[in-house]
Amino acid sequence: MQRGVLCWLALLAGPAAGADAAIDWLDRADAAMAQLHYRGVVVYLRDGQLDAVRIAHRADPDGARERLLALTGEPRELQRHGALAELNPGRLQHAAPALSVPHRPSALLGSPHYTIALAGNDRVAGRPVQTIDVRPRDGYRYGLRLWIDRQHALVLKSVAFGADGRAVEQWMFAEIDVGQAPDDSELGSAAAPVPPAACAALVESRWRVADLPPGFEQRAVLAGRGGGEQHLYCDPLACVSLYIEPLEADAPNLSGGSQRGALSVFGRLHEGRQQVVAVGRVPPSTVERIVHGVVARDDA
Repeated sequence: MQRGVLCWLALLAGPAAGADAAIDWLDRADAAMAQLHYRGVVVYLRDGQLDAVRIAHRADPDGARERLLALTGEPRELQRHGALAELNPGRLQHAAPALSVPHRPSALLGSPHYTIALAGNDRVAGRPVQTIDVRPRDGYRYGLRLWIDRQHALVLKSVAFGADGRAVEQWMFAEIDVGQAPDDSELGSAAAPVPPAACAALVESRWRVADLPPGFEQRAVLAGRGGGEQHLYCDPLACVSLYIEPLEADAPNLSGGSQRGALSVFGRLHEGRQQVVAVGRVPPSTVERIVHGVVARDDA
């Protein structure tokens, strides 16, 4: 790990190399994770705790089906089918690795907030990989080092770093089998996929964030609970969900922040009537700035 951090810091001092080639790898990885069948065991390190998760992923025409089954700690699992996720029991999505790649790889080119570069060759789970570095230029976002399978373009390992080069979260396939589709017994009983439009309706926002962290843009405003709203703010790599909901008399409120690995949460009461909470795989300063920037639109 020390060697990896030193390599990261050395790369920060030099110019990005092969940015176009790195983007091509990320585009391939994005397609591979949606189109390929695979199964394997992922080990996950966060806050000094090492966990293991068994994953089965099938790329069906009506939406990918996926099941994550915890192999350590309390029994829990997460099933996904299209836009639908079913938990049984607990909230495994907060304990499971973020098996993903940047959602807009091409937007990283020329970004004033990131640099991207090829970072050499390696091996993960016995397979040759190409490593890619996406490095942050400030403290409002994390960077990633990704290890991408040279044959299938699947991401086999990921480490999230802060601007200081320190790792905050990492996961890695300890073993993986690509190509044969998992059968229904491996995927559980998740229901049919739910179209995104059926999950939440777009609404005209009554709120805005007056002081967004640089590089983040509003992507959507969705209907929330009890007449509340859910906002989505993203940069080319990360997204933050902002929840603005009426305060319920019998519900506990969230005040202050917490962090677990790369996942940061911050909440506060707005004028004593609204619960405002931001959640994202970003540094704590990012979610805190977003929450404190929430104002009613008639205050603009």
